Amino acid sequence: MNIVFCTLNARFSHSSLSLASLAASCRSRGSITIREYTINQAHSEILADLFLLQPDIICFSCYIWNIEATLRLCHDLKEVSPGLRVILGGPEVSFDAAAVMKRHSEIDFIVKGEGEAVLDHILSSFDSVDGLIGTEGLCWRDGSRVYESEDLALVDDFSELPRPAYELLASLKDRIIYYESSRGCPFNCTYCLSSTVPGVRFLPLARVQEDLKYLLGIGARQIKFTDRTFNADEQRAMQIMDFLLQQNSPGKFHFEIRAELLSDSFIKFLASVPPERFYFEIGIQSTCPQALQAVNRPASWAKTRKRISQLRSDTSLHLHLDLIAGLPWEDLNRFKESFNQVIGLSPDVLQLGFLKLLKGSPLGIDASLHGYVFQEHPPYQILKNKYLGYHELVLLQDIEEMVERYYNSQAFNHTLAYLIENWYQGDAFKLFQDLAHFWREKSCYLKGHKRDEEYSLLYEFASQNRLPIALAVKEYLKFDYLLHQGPRHLPAILQNGDCASPSELAYTLVKNEELVLKYIPHLKKASIGDRRRRIHLEMFSVSPLSTTVNPSPHAILFVYPPGSPRAKEYFMVNKTLLQVPD
Repeated sequence: MNIVFCTLNARFSHSSLSLASLAASCRSRGSITIREYTINQAHSEILADLFLLQPDIICFSCYIWNIEATLRLCHDLKEVSPGLRVILGGPEVSFDAAAVMKRHSEIDFIVKGEGEAVLDHILSSFDSVDGLIGTEGLCWRDGSRVYESEDLALVDDFSELPRPAYELLASLKDRIIYYESSRGCPFNCTYCLSSTVPGVRFLPLARVQEDLKYLLGIGARQIKFTDRTFNADEQRAMQIMDFLLQQNSPGKFHFEIRAELLSDSFIKFLASVPPERFYFEIGIQSTCPQALQAVNRPASWAKTRKRISQLRSDTSLHLHLDLIAGLPWEDLNRFKESFNQVIGLSPDVLQLGFLKLLKGSPLGIDASLHGYVFQEHPPYQILKNKYLGYHELVLLQDIEEMVERYYNSQAFNHTLAYLIENWYQGDAFKLFQDLAHFWREKSCYLKGHKRDEEYSLLYEFASQNRLPIALAVKEYLKFDYLLHQGPRHLPAILQNGDCASPSELAYTLVKNEELVLKYIPHLKKASIGDRRRRIHLEMFSVSPLSTTVNPSPHAILFVYPPGSPRAKEYFMVNKTLLQVPD
């Protein structure tokens, strides 16, 4: 048999763990090909590529982001290849498998739940429908009738499953590789499908180390652990992390953790982790006790805040904190409180997500309890509930885009910190709310914007709102721009008009060997021309290195790596050495 495993990923950089796992369990059933596409690729191109493979069987992995495009492909493939057998699996079709099959006659089988063992049995029983009777975790078609069996029992010994067939995936260079060292979650949050599966099953540590060594050996750029709560077993988590640090690899590693489970000893261990190696995603979701209790996710905000503060102060970890808008009992004012408390921890990324009423989740089943109205089609996002109207959700969506553009890009850090402290008295939510209103009034949404435009718009926002600190904002924006975008295309609105020429000052510095040894000693053997190309010297009317205004001129030297617009380092330069008058 010619078997094709297929999915549509959200992004090209992602790789499909599910396809690799399923393919590994069916190696003996025929010739296996894995095809990964993205939801942004043209339907006609994907259809043609799959057709030309001439599969006997095609298996799709289905999620909320790809189900509609997948069903379209199934229909059209069956039209051009009537003898093709179509198998679906994944969370988006497992809960209401029979209903999906009745609506879509082109589907022959749906695997419910964990598919490794079931799929292999299906492939061995095609010639006899009777052979499928009694198979757990399966929905199948026999003529015009649809049959559905009982749900599949979980795989008891997780280690019996073969290692995912990563080698069948497309080139993994510069891709994110997903890896699961455990299945299940110790918590039962009612908005999550993990709450429908009891307990956690762990792969043996030796198997995990063997798998990770293999993945690092094939050049994985980033390994993203899919474990729902990686630190559910803290000692095991530390052992895996320690193993990763011992490997001679530049790879980065992403973990989802619960902050309140961290111990002092674990944080002490994490303090030794080099920068840019470990990325922690921490799902806070809300700081409202009533909201968390309603979704069966009780947590102490005081303890969570303490542990995240320790991670921020004692480690070099990249921290990604999550919030969910639309939880029960949390209206706009209470969500504002959650937002300000979480952003106050200075995460590297603040993800503002929106509640989705997933098929089969307890909260989805009991949606009427809190007056939920949500999208009929994927991703089933909330439209309103008893606590938030749709107009308030639109505002939060606008704020989410502002957070993504201005905060999560990390290209405006000094400017935002200055605005929040000096004009908004710590109320970050109000800043992003005002900025969202400004963008809406300017009709900036639904348009593409380059980074330079974002700088100009933020300065226009400060000026239009007549902030008394607008001139200082300009200097902070200029500093952020030179840090992240480089000096070549500094927007005219941010350029100096009355200070000594930065170019002249830079040449003064690079020709002075004493200054070179003081500020850029690693360039002492470079030519004057090379030195000049690697540095930029800028005058500021206030100091952008403080969140309080110091109105005296400051000279700052930016040093750039070869070919990069992002400054590697910067220094305050003594103006008297450059003979620059105050």
